[in-house]
Amino acid sequence: MKNVSLLLFVMLFAFFGCDRNSVLDQYSSMSKEQWHMDSLKHFQFNIDDSLAIYSMYLNIRNTGEYGYSNLIIFADTDLPGEQHIRDTINCILADDKGEWLGSGFGSIWTNKIPYKTRVRFPRTGKYELTLQHGMREEELEGITDIGVRIEKLN
Repeated sequence: MKNVSLLLFVMLFAFFGCDRNSVLDQYSSMSKEQWHMDSLKHFQFNIDDSLAIYSMYLNIRNTGEYGYSNLIIFADTDLPGEQHIRDTINCILADDKGEWLGSGFGSIWTNKIPYKTRVRFPRTGKYELTLQHGMREEELEGITDIGVRIEKLN
């Protein structure tokens, strides 16, 4: 019985233990499952090691109500020292046949889109990433959440 309890404890710790390589893993939910063009999503994080290598991902949750196979996102990064970088990301959410990509649960699909892989941040300090959709429609129906994950690779 002790061996079973110990095994269960180890499994639970491994499953629920903290992710030491995660610098940021955060979502922002959309009001009424709609993302308005003027609704900016802000994510703040600290970088304490400018020599380490990181990967950044955009996590997108959508329903079948989303009317496109892709999502254009403008990503504005404010670095310590008032430097600013703007990127445009084309996030592919469905294949050529219109089938949703990513993992699905019920009527919601989640995609982990690589944004910047194997990069170094130029300096330590507080960063802010601001996301805005860049589609032609002002209000996108079917986008439920947008998230950012930053992983420290070494």
